This record gives sequence, structure tokens and C-alpha cells, in this order.
Amino acid sequence: MTVFSLGLCALVAVLYHLMPRLTRPELYFAVTVSATFRAQPEARAALGRYRAWVWFHAVTAAALIALGAQLHREVLFSVSLAWQLVGSLQAFLAARRAVLPYAAAPSTIREATLVPERRALPGGPLAQLGPFLLLAIAAVALTLHPGRAVAHSPLGVLGVLVTGAMPCALLLLLAYGILSWSRRVRATGEPAERERQFRGATLVVLLGAEYLVALRVALVALSPLATSAQGRAPLIVMLVELALVIGAVTWLMRLSHGRAGSAAPHEGTPQPIGDRTADASWRWGIFYFDPSDPAVFVEKRFGIGYTLNFGSRQSWLILALVVIVPLVSSLLARR
Repeated sequence: MTVFSLGLCALVAVLYHLMPRLTRPELYFAVTVSATFRAQPEARAALGRYRAWVWFHAVTAAALIALGAQLHREVLFSVSLAWQLVGSLQAFLAARRAVLPYAAAPSTIREATLVPERRALPGGPLAQLGPFLLLAIAAVALTLHPGRAVAHSPLGVLGVLVTGAMPCALLLLLAYGILSWSRRVRATGEPAERERQFRGATLVVLLGAEYLVALRVALVALSPLATSAQGRAPLIVMLVELALVIGAVTWLMRLSHGRAGSAAPHEGTPQPIGDRTADASWRWGIFYFDPSDPAVFVEKRFGIGYTLNFGSRQSWLILALVVIVPLVSSLLARR
């Protein structure tokens, strides 16, 4: 547990350290700025203060983890993670306040293409059905060997189907939403291609998460070796999962919108493009709220990936599912 927690702490610290460089060049701490602002002394000073606080909170969290290991108090592991996340968020908000006076009005120019975009989930229907087939196989195996389910498995047949299928279905819904209901920032040229690459990588990561969930549930259901006596996965399984998470995050970082030129302004247009959303529609630079925007998913202004448009009714339904599904799955897994 200690090794896993320290690894997670280091991963979070590195991610927060790099986050300001992962967003589009004309977005800085969730504020639309000119393309040259990042090179100015004010921008570098805000970045330096932000990173100093991020690592201060990371070191404090690591000390709490070590203390928890010495005192055998697992609650300190949760406290350390909360400390790091809240502290890093506070550092971001402070940097954002420092950048706000330098905000620039975005360009009103819009792009369009007459060629329809081909949209498909990675791997097609067969790959998308794979996690559910794994869960069905596990359920059938338990049905054919009911004694094994009682003697060795903490999950019954219904538990396998619900605790595995519900999260997989939610991840599939998120993937479909990002594919079909997300805002396109650029429509033509290399920036549009890079945007498509990042969106495609995000969908692949979500599909991989589905397979990881299905495999974990199937192993727990069919093998007493998949969990420890306390019902937790052994350290080797947790380390493998951490390695997969690091690999996925690294891949997305390499394809992030912060790559040079991914949001370069139109020739002869001095105004920045940003992400084609208004600064006023972002609460604290984190929550996007615009009822007039038909997009359900928009790019995060700070971090990697997508966030919901909380001005959309569909977003609240998705948010409810994001909260309810893990809760129900967790309760069933403990029965």
C-alpha cells in the first residue's frame, strides 16, 4: 500500500507540474492569452510560484504516507491524497488570479469544412463488446460451478454482471459522448488532425479502462488468488495497474493540445483562438457552464482530456451516472 501510494503521489505531482504546458498555447491557467504571453516575465513568475507550491504539497503528502506506514494508520493515506489534490488546486487558482489581468479577447473567426467527419469508436463493435463478453464468460463459469461461487468468490453471478457491466457501460457512454457530443476547435489542417489524434487516443484509453475493469471483476469472481485475505488486490496487481495508468497518461501527454502550433492563430489575425469558449463561461477555470452551447463535452482548460458542459441537461444525467454507478458497484462488491 505504501509503495502504491508513493507512486501515485509522485504521478500526481509530475502531472500537476506539467499541466500548464499541456493545454493549448493560447490558454494559460485556464485564461485566454496572447500567443506570446507564456514567454513574458509575468507568466514565468506565475508558473514558478505554482510549481513551487505543487511540490511543497507533494512532499507533505509523501511525509503523511510515510507516517501512516510507521503508525499503521491507513487513514493517513487518504489524508495525504486529499492534501495533495486540494493544495495543488489552490496553487492553480492562485496562478489563475495572477494571469487574469493579462486575458485577451479571443478571435471571432470560425472554421468549417464541407467534408463530413468519419466518427467511429476504436476497434468497432467487436472491440467494444469485448469487456461485456468477458463478464458474460465469468458469469457463465460461476453458473456452471455454483459451489465455487459460494466457497471462493466474493461475488455471485449477479454481482459479476452488475459490478462489471455498469462501469463498463458508463465508460462506453463517455467514449460515445466524447466522439459525438464534443466541441471541435479546429476544422482543417494540421491542428485539426492533431485534435483528432488526441480524441482518438482518449477513446482508446477509455476502451482499455473497460477491459481493465472487466478483467479485474472476472478474476475476483473466478480466482481466490485475485484478492488478498482483506479483499484487496495483491501488490503486484496494483503495481501493474499503476504502470498502465502511467503509460496511458504519458501517451495522452505526448498527444496533448500543448504541442507547438496546435492552436496557432490564423495568418494575419492577431487575436488568439484558444478553445473557442468564452472565459466568462468557466467557473474558477474548471467548470464550464454555457446553456447556449450544444456541446456536452469540451476540452479541459487545465489538464488533459475533456470535461462536461454543466449548462447542458445531458451533462447532469451523465454526472449522476458517474456518481451512482461506482457507488452501487462498490456496495455490491462488499456484500
